[in-house]
Amino acid sequence: MKKHFGIALLGLVGVVACNRSEESTSPAVQREKTLHALAIKNNAVEDWEKSFTNKIGLFTIDLQDTFLNKSAPFEFTGTLEDIRREAGHVVADFYSYAAPEISLSLRLICTEDQRKILTDKGKTYAVIAAIQKVVKQGDLSVVSASRDENGQIDDATFEANWDTDTYCVTGTCLDLSKLDE
Repeated sequence: MKKHFGIALLGLVGVVACNRSEESTSPAVQREKTLHALAIKNNAVEDWEKSFTNKIGLFTIDLQDTFLNKSAPFEFTGTLEDIRREAGHVVADFYSYAAPEISLSLRLICTEDQRKILTDKGKTYAVIAAIQKVVKQGDLSVVSASRDENGQIDDATFEANWDTDTYCVTGTCLDLSKLDE
C-alpha cells in the first residue's frame, strides 16, 4: 500500500511540475518576460497605467504629469497603424489601449534601423519611448465656410469634438520589439 501511495504521489508531483513548465512557456508569460526585459534594458517605467486604475474621469493633465515630469522613458504596447516620413524623420503611429479608460495614439520618431523592425501593420509591438507632448485628440469639423470669387475658401468656422477618449502622445522611440501573438 505504501509503495502504491508513493508512486501515486510521485506521479502527482510530475503532473504539477509539467503544468508549471507549460505555464512558464505560455505566450502570455513569454510576452510579459519580453516586456519586462525590454523595460529593464532601457531603464523604462513599467505598469505606469496602474496608477489610473481607480481614477474616475481622466484628464490630459493627469497623463502630462505622468509622462512629462519623469526623466525615464516609458514602456508601451501598441498596434502598428502607419509609418511615414515627416520633416526628414521616420514617424511610426501606434494605437495603444493602456487600460480600459486610456486610449493612446502614439506618434513616435524612429530610426531607420527601428523602421526595419516595423514590418507588420496591425501587429503588436513593445515600445520604449521618451515622451515630449500629450494632448487630447479631438475631431475638427467645418461648421460653415465662405468662398471668394475664385472659389477659394476665405473664411471657415470649425467646431471641435472632444468626446473622444483618445490622447495623442508624441515622442521618440528608443527601443522596440515585435511581440508574438
